[in-house]
Amino acid sequence: MIDMVKFMAAGIGVATVLIVLVVVIALPATEITRFEIRGSTTLSVAELQSWSGIANKAHLFSVNVGALEAGIRAHPRVSSAHVERHFPNAIIVTVSERLPLAVVYARGASGRMEAHCIDGEGYVFAPANTYPDSMNLPVLSGLEIRDLHYGLRLDGPFAPLLASLAE
Repeated sequence: MIDMVKFMAAGIGVATVLIVLVVVIALPATEITRFEIRGSTTLSVAELQSWSGIANKAHLFSVNVGALEAGIRAHPRVSSAHVERHFPNAIIVTVSERLPLAVVYARGASGRMEAHCIDGEGYVFAPANTYPDSMNLPVLSGLEIRDLHYGLRLDGPFAPLLASLAE
């Protein structure tokens, strides 16, 4: 009986040492120190990291990949995002950005008429002046857009028009 108690005590001691080693060595090694963006041309790493909602000092296995993807996809210029963990301390995000297909003029916050980019799915996603080639895009006119904000989707009669422009 005494040997069994000694054996169990030794097992508990070994388990405790292993837990301490994991906390002291392995956990700090999995703190995310690399946040890499692939596929983005106009968005910075810092901007997308902010939209992802990742916490400072987050650890690789404590992040919710689905939540990171959702946060990044919420950015008006992002059409899709895929997040991967890379052991021991990296998050790799592959982003597809919206591409301007047309320009629409609408009143901005200043009250002036301003040019905004629209993609093939009808999303208003950025000021036209952030895309140098936007001056060569077709202009959709005769539209009254209320409550303009980036990420707004123009539905209804605009969908077939935008689809025809995408061809």
